[in-house]
Amino acid sequence: MIDSITIQNFRCFEDTTIKGFGLVNLIGGKNNSGKTVLLEAILINQSPDANAIEFLQHIRRENEQVNPAKDSTWDSLFYALDRKNNIYINSYNQNTSGYQKIKISIQKDQTRLIEMNQDDESTILNFTKSLASSSFISLHIQGESSIKGKSSSFMILSQNNKLKKRAEHISSLERIGYMSSNERINDKDIAQQFDVAFELGLYQEIIHSLQIIDKSIINARTSTSSGSPKIMLSRDNNKFIPINLFGDATTKILDIILAMITAKNSIMLIDEIENGIHHSNQKAFWQHIIKLAKEFNVQVFATTHSEEMIKALNEAAFDTQHEKDVMYFELIRHTKTNKIKGLPIDMPMLKIKLLTNTPHRGE
Repeated sequence: MIDSITIQNFRCFEDTTIKGFGLVNLIGGKNNSGKTVLLEAILINQSPDANAIEFLQHIRRENEQVNPAKDSTWDSLFYALDRKNNIYINSYNQNTSGYQKIKISIQKDQTRLIEMNQDDESTILNFTKSLASSSFISLHIQGESSIKGKSSSFMILSQNNKLKKRAEHISSLERIGYMSSNERINDKDIAQQFDVAFELGLYQEIIHSLQIIDKSIINARTSTSSGSPKIMLSRDNNKFIPINLFGDATTKILDIILAMITAKNSIMLIDEIENGIHHSNQKAFWQHIIKLAKEFNVQVFATTHSEEMIKALNEAAFDTQHEKDVMYFELIRHTKTNKIKGLPIDMPMLKIKLLTNTPHRGE
């Protein structure tokens, strides 16, 4: 579990350390205060390879801006677009003295790239040979874990319009799930997760989760009758209907729950968690998230703009008697330096702020 994180020169974070993470964490703040970027930093920290970078570029549609004629392809990853300063994202766990340290840098010299891989020179030579003799720039992602050792990964962009990836010594890193606020949930992926959960004997957990939104749902199954796998739900009349006809909130909650119950000992990142969930269901939703986080040892990081979602979390934490496992973080900018700060607020303090209408969302 991550207790704290330090982020340097990554997107909007110049140099920020946030401490005090719990099992379930909700992050609030104004627009452009770094909420989503914090989730991205945690993702890269826990999955330091080219695939994570490519995934984030896809979510932000930055991969559409890849231009081999320019050196600016990855500039958006760096604070103030200044890639001369390397990115560092380091996380720590005080209880185990564990750490995960990540460094991201831009390299333009092929010789230096090879020298950094002396232990596997023949492989990197074959790889760079595939780029012909054209010049290229590379994004180098280096990871070091107190438990799982070192990793190294490259994204290489050559001037003959080729984007290649190569990884070596990639550790089997901790599983991590990322749910974007603007990415459509894939019917096939969620159906496959449903089948995995069913095989694990978690069917009733699935039904209970669905009933947070619609108490009349009594059955669920996957179907391939239309060619592609999809989830079908049944109300009291036993007629199965595609899940998309039950509304976006039903699909979203099921996607979150399936990700948690099929990935023990993992980390879940959820951007704008309130989207699609009616305020009357938010408290029950958080109660279920807290329960599953405890049961499956899943550390949750979520962002929100919603006052109702913050209040629902606070009430759910006390109702489940797990208030010590839940934290709220307010992201604000320093009035003089403009640096982002993450203020930890425990549940008793959050309750007081809510009761007294004290600002707590970066106001």
